[in-house]
Amino acid sequence: MLTTKELTDIQSDAVLAMPDTVTIQKPTEADDGLGGRSETWSTDSTTVARISPSGMARGQMNIEAGSIRALSPWVITVPVDTAVEVGWRIVWGTREFGVKEVVSRSYQSSIRVYAEERA
Repeated sequence: MLTTKELTDIQSDAVLAMPDTVTIQKPTEADDGLGGRSETWSTDSTTVARISPSGMARGQMNIEAGSIRALSPWVITVPVDTAVEVGWRIVWGTREFGVKEVVSRSYQSSIRVYAEERA
């Protein structure tokens, strides 16, 4: 069994392997000025990350709002203390990824997020 110090050291080392910076955004509702509500995105945090293609089947398509959009699966690894939930999005430069799954484990050194890039 790992001690708290050993686990903290492993988590610190994992962060060193995260060369990218991402913005984590969550959906919020706002008054649309016409008596209704609209969904907007607010920044929850900015953090380091490691981003890589998941290696799953590529070239999937989705029909959304009457148009066809390509879906591209990715794995995004963030520090263990990062808040991120299914339905949120991760922005990396000009690219946006919809969070589909967040994997938590005991003794985790980081958080693994499975996401789809919207093309």
